[in-house]
Amino acid sequence: MSKVSLVSHTDSYQGTLKVLEPLKEDLKSKIQNLDKVVIKINFVTMRYELATTPVDSVRAFVDFVEPFFNGEIIIGEEA
Repeated sequence: MSKVSLVSHTDSYQGTLKVLEPLKEDLKSKIQNLDKVVIKINFVTMRYELATTPVDSVRAFVDFVEPFFNGEIIIGEEA
């Protein structure tokens, strides 16, 4: 079963941390024994901010998993 978490609008960094918190144990159990995790961002255009993954959201995800994930984190986008 998939889990979903929602938060009220806030800045990208704090919003990402808040939305991940209820999913922490599930996320931790799924990635703690992996060698690497790939974060697939969307970088469609530089002109329209809503078409891209906010850098602060990616930073928040990395900061969130860092205490329980010691592997490599790869941030990528299809070219």
